[in-house]
Amino acid sequence: MSDFSYISSVKYCCFCVDLKIGCIFIAIYGILDCTDIGMVTMYPICPNSTNSIVIVLKSIITIVCFISNIAMLVTSIIFLYGVLRGIKETATWFMFAILFSLTVRVAFIITALIVGLLFSCCSLFDLHIVHQAISFIIWFHFLAVVKSYRDIM
Repeated sequence: MSDFSYISSVKYCCFCVDLKIGCIFIAIYGILDCTDIGMVTMYPICPNSTNSIVIVLKSIITIVCFISNIAMLVTSIIFLYGVLRGIKETATWFMFAILFSLTVRVAFIITALIVGLLFSCCSLFDLHIVHQAISFIIWFHFLAVVKSYRDIM
């Protein structure tokens, strides 16, 4: 498996929280974030569209986001158990799930922007796009925290 050496290490989670406690919070946040993203996944990007291209794109994005949510949910639960028991492999699995989720978030943002620009029935500046962009930044920091904790496990 990958060693994730290209990701920087941090000493604390969120400036002052110990890495182990931070990883417990991150795992719990991962479980809760999946339920929130699940609602976003089921929310139609273009609710009034009859264009076949938009319908296909919506279907693909929904399926990929759903798979990403399931992967994050399962690995968040496993990682929470791994943090409490000191199982290093669970951190690696969780980091792969985070990377997959980050990739899906970028794909969602790009697709939503393209669809919003090309089709008048679609909202360009939707709150879901903003939410995905902010979540991307947060999860990228969480990836560095989990990597740092995995190195000292």
